[in-house]
Amino acid sequence: MPDWSDVPLLYQAQIEGRCQLHRQENKQKSRAYDWVDQWTKLYHSTDDSGGRSGQPDNSNQWRRNLSPVNRNNSPEPPQFSGEAKTRPYTMTWRLVTNGGQDDGIIRPAIGARGYPYYPGSSMKGAFRRACACTTEQALKYCGKPSQGDQGSEPGILRFLGGYPTDNNWTKNLVDIAHPQQKKQVIQDGKTNANVLLSFHEVTLNFGISSTIPLDEQEWRTIWQIWEKAIGNGLGSRVSAGYGRFKDVPSPETLLQLHLTGQGITATLLDKTPEFRPNMFKAVLRGHTLRLLGGMTDEKTAKHLTQILWGGIDGAATLGQLGISFTYHDDDLKFGEHPYTPPGKSEQIMPLYNLKRGTLKISCMNRRTSPEKRQELAELAKAIVQFSLLLGGFGKSWRRADHRLFFRPYLEKGNKPMIGCHWKFIDSSKSLYLPITDLQQDLSQFIDRLRILFQNYAAKQGYTIHPDNPVHCDWREAWYPYDNQGGVQVWGRIVEDRIKAIKWFHQPYEGTHTLRNLQGSIGRDSQTGRLWHRIYPYYHLNSEGKLQQQKPPIELLTFFPETTEDSAHFIAFLNERSDFVKIW
Repeated sequence: MPDWSDVPLLYQAQIEGRCQLHRQENKQKSRAYDWVDQWTKLYHSTDDSGGRSGQPDNSNQWRRNLSPVNRNNSPEPPQFSGEAKTRPYTMTWRLVTNGGQDDGIIRPAIGARGYPYYPGSSMKGAFRRACACTTEQALKYCGKPSQGDQGSEPGILRFLGGYPTDNNWTKNLVDIAHPQQKKQVIQDGKTNANVLLSFHEVTLNFGISSTIPLDEQEWRTIWQIWEKAIGNGLGSRVSAGYGRFKDVPSPETLLQLHLTGQGITATLLDKTPEFRPNMFKAVLRGHTLRLLGGMTDEKTAKHLTQILWGGIDGAATLGQLGISFTYHDDDLKFGEHPYTPPGKSEQIMPLYNLKRGTLKISCMNRRTSPEKRQELAELAKAIVQFSLLLGGFGKSWRRADHRLFFRPYLEKGNKPMIGCHWKFIDSSKSLYLPITDLQQDLSQFIDRLRILFQNYAAKQGYTIHPDNPVHCDWREAWYPYDNQGGVQVWGRIVEDRIKAIKWFHQPYEGTHTLRNLQGSIGRDSQTGRLWHRIYPYYHLNSEGKLQQQKPPIELLTFFPETTEDSAHFIAFLNERSDFVKIW
């Protein structure tokens, strides 16, 4: 009787103690890595697998050692026939293909001899949508689907799929989806990381052929349509930055802005650091939910957020907005922050420093009217401004970057890195809020953003109001503090030194500390109720142009509890500090 361990992980029962590919248990190596190793062993080359050769050994021992999954696989990328027209395109980040699921784990479609690919049927669907502006064009190239008693009519094009051009597709296949909306906005709780497999920065060679001869001009038209298709993104999770390709503009871009930032790098399950563009959508979507949660009930707030950004709560919904983020490889540098906590071994925190990147927010529905596009662009712009006014993006986005603003905290080498710092650059500096009166200008901006959400909800058929007494009972629902919940925003122009950053690490008054308000990390991590941001100070000069002032602005966003700690800190800010209440 054969040993069950000889059965490839893909085909083993997905039960505890046997094989669990989808769910990631803490402190356990994901079995997905073992499965990927079984699958990709043949394809590794000497430069990406620690010396394993990409060419098989001629001995029978080599073939006996292969798992059943790849004994008949080919290490060479599939090639199209000579009649096919092909073009390669390189991903900006990751691509999730619609290859089906195996016990809940998402993975690429796998073709003959074990090679992954982007299916031709999916190519055809994307191509048809891109040329749907002219029915005649769609019928010519893609054919006519069957309707009732009428049979289908084939088009002249054959979509052959997209295949990796080399074996670099074997790198970084194991991806992670870690939903944290509830923990970030609503209440603390345990969240599970789910495993999926996705292509990472792979070049795909797409093939198309025709049943009739076509001249070069028509082929140029065909490739223009295809680039329009991939400009909208391919595969799943497109609205979060997946499925985008380099040097292919999105035809549906509503807002484009340039950013620079630094902070703590996210890591994959094997602790590999990765700069993950989906963090931008996570923050923008989270702020949308906070703001709506302060103006209506929970069901409506979640539903409106899903309409705007998409989601899978109930029926899967394609949102109206999506993001993509691009940068040149030379502009992103990774670093490390080593530290040794008392009584423990040395820890390493991965860091990133992005010199320049471009965030694009796109309309996900090409049939959206110009008027609605303008409204969505205005709302998206305000959400981005709100995000950079009070926080940042990625890990530790609630706190100011301690490398920049509190170096002494890190100098002893026994403390973890905290915070991030993001800025608008180049032409996007125009998105900074001009400030003449700190309290008035910032409070008016927040009020205007809430009105934008009120108007947006009305267009979706919902009546909400900024002064609505009905709001969500969440930790970070955005409504004026009423002694039971809500939010306060405090600020000051830094004339001498940044003050609040020290309050997170030592008593701010007498023996009073922020220990119970600032959150914690570790096994029993708690999300803090305080955000701290150092925001550049701009005002309009006599010519009406933005001009940066030397002192920055220090901002505290506080979601108080009904506790003595919260009450004392509010009294301190109000009576014994130079912070002014902004909102």
